[in-house]
Amino acid sequence: MTDQRHGELVLDLGITFHPIFTESLVGLWRLRQLEVSFGRYGALQAEMAQERTRQTHACFRSAYNLAYEAVHPNDNSPVFVLDSDAYACNPQFMQECNLAIEMYEGKAKQHSYGVCDKYRLSGFVAIEVLDNLEALAVQGATENADLSQAP
Repeated sequence: MTDQRHGELVLDLGITFHPIFTESLVGLWRLRQLEVSFGRYGALQAEMAQERTRQTHACFRSAYNLAYEAVHPNDNSPVFVLDSDAYACNPQFMQECNLAIEMYEGKAKQHSYGVCDKYRLSGFVAIEVLDNLEALAVQGATENADLSQAP
């Protein structure tokens, strides 16, 4: 599968970190370090430049707070409801509102939400990452803990 003579295997790899605490927490990451790790590629979702892709075998990256999983619309559209549905106060609007109310009043407020970092990688690099994932996660957690101790 990693032999490029037969085509190129590209995999999406999502890595999530979920906090385990007695109190509910949301979005435990250091935003400044995350933004720096994207470099000059812009927002927290970016296609990599061709030169960067050739160097890293990563062609896309996206990072987001997992609280999004609890609050995104049912159809995963980028808007809560259509303006026309809200204006008409039609059944679609009411259904989406009721689902949001149920979510906010229900279990969502009792959960902690971590963060997700997604990469689109070549098969070769994905295998390397997966083989070393535990060590990379421990290293990242250690660096994060060290940063929290800094003045």
